[in-house]
Amino acid sequence: MSPLWPKTVYASLFPGRRGLQLGRSAAPRWSEYAPRPAPFDLLAELHALLTEHAGQWRPGSRLVLTVSDSLAALAPLAWQPALQTPAEVEAYAQACFEQQGQPLDGEWVQHSDFRHHGRLGLAYALRRGWMAELPALCQAHGLRLRTVLPLSAAVYHRAPCAPGEGKRLLLLGDASRSTALLYDHAGLIGYDVEPAAGDAQAATTRLLRRLAALHGAIEQVATWSAATDDASSGAGQIVANLPGAVVQALTPSEWQ
Repeated sequence: MSPLWPKTVYASLFPGRRGLQLGRSAAPRWSEYAPRPAPFDLLAELHALLTEHAGQWRPGSRLVLTVSDSLAALAPLAWQPALQTPAEVEAYAQACFEQQGQPLDGEWVQHSDFRHHGRLGLAYALRRGWMAELPALCQAHGLRLRTVLPLSAAVYHRAPCAPGEGKRLLLLGDASRSTALLYDHAGLIGYDVEPAAGDAQAATTRLLRRLAALHGAIEQVATWSAATDDASSGAGQIVANLPGAVVQALTPSEWQ
């Protein structure tokens, strides 16, 4: 057994594209695939990804799994100072899901959190059936499941706030949607999603224009897309819709 084998493996699953990273400092290895007919089969795609890279980690290594937001239910939570217990937060999140026309039943595992005082929180849920079967699938490949999170939730929990008095936009994309998480110096102040509907570039433009109308000037933009390895792609489109913004690449290390 090589001492250089990673102790933690990072896997990412998105529509049409999946990636594996052998250790936090390693470069992700991305591959494209033809998605199976809807609905997306997370277990089958993870099995295929781990089989493709079998034998490249020590037995018992941890697996950190990030999945497309399209596999989850997500809802921003307006700050509520009256909420005192985790049960109250979860009940409030359930009401927020219902308000956006997405009521959750017992088939979902839900989690909600307010990361920063006085700022937006985020609720997310994944299918209970997947969650129940993931540990055994990982064990069959010599791995121990550490976490599984939709992309927006992973970014929400780890990404830094905006420096100074400006705003920082985290722009995330995959084949199914464009997602925006907007921060000021104290935390999340905006969360918005635009479905791709077959045209990811047009979806991003609609999202950026909506953000500009609602929030005014945005000084910094960090962007990442599961659809491409080119970190600079889309910079011109961003600046055209958010004049004066400084655009940089968002790296997976910001949410791992």
